[in-house]
Amino acid sequence: MRADSTRRVADLLIPLAMVLPTLGAWTYLVALEGSELARPVYLGSKLVQFSLPVAWWAAVRPHWTEAGLRPKGRGDVLVGLASGLALAAVLAAALALLAASPVASEAAARIRATLDDFRISTPAQYLALAAGLSVVHSLLEEVYWRAFVFRRLATWLPSRLAVALASAAFASHHLIVAARYAPAGRFWTLAVPATAGIAVAGAHWCDLYRRRGSLLAPWLSHLLVDAALMGMGYVLIWG
Repeated sequence: MRADSTRRVADLLIPLAMVLPTLGAWTYLVALEGSELARPVYLGSKLVQFSLPVAWWAAVRPHWTEAGLRPKGRGDVLVGLASGLALAAVLAAALALLAASPVASEAAARIRATLDDFRISTPAQYLALAAGLSVVHSLLEEVYWRAFVFRRLATWLPSRLAVALASAAFASHHLIVAARYAPAGRFWTLAVPATAGIAVAGAHWCDLYRRRGSLLAPWLSHLLVDAALMGMGYVLIWG
C-alpha cells in the first residue's frame, strides 16, 4: 500500500511534465529573444525537464525494464531505421519546397538570430549542435515523452487517449519553435501544419513504443528525423 501511495504522489509530476517544455520554449525563445540569458535558461530548462523522470523513478524505484529501456533485438533496429527514413524523406520533401519559396530567407534569418543568442556562429559549431540534438537530445526526449509521460498516461487512460494527450503535449512546445521561425503572417499556414505533423510523428513513436516494448525503434526513428531537420537547417543557413 505504501508503494502505491508513493506512486500516486510521484504521478503528480506528469501534468507538470506535459506543460514544462512548452513554458521553457516560450521563455528562452520568445521572452528572452536577443538576451544573453537565453542560453543558460535553455540549458537550465532542459536540466529540470529531463530530471523529472529521474525523480519519478527514484521515488517509485521500478525495475529498469519496466520503462522499456532494454532493446528487444534486431527487429527494433530495422523498424526504427525504416520508420525514420520514411519520415525523414517526407520532412526533406516539405523543407525542400520551403527552401525554394520566398519565405526561406526570412526563416534562415530567424534561425541565425537564435543561433546568435546561443553563440553558434560557425558550421563546425552548428554540426556539433546538430549531432548532440539528433543523437543525445532525441534519446532524452524519447525517455521523457514515451517511457515517462505516455507510459504513465497509458496506466490511467485508454491507449488511444493516452497517445493523443502525450502527442499533443509533445507537439505543443514545438509550436513555440515553429512559430519562432515561421515568417510573419505564416503562423496558421506554416507553423500550425508543421506542429500537426510533429504531433502525428509523436503518435507514431508512442505506437512504436507500445508495440515494440522498447525505446530503441522510436529513438532511431526520431534520431533520423532530427538529423534531416538539422541538415535542412544547415542548407538554409550556409547553403
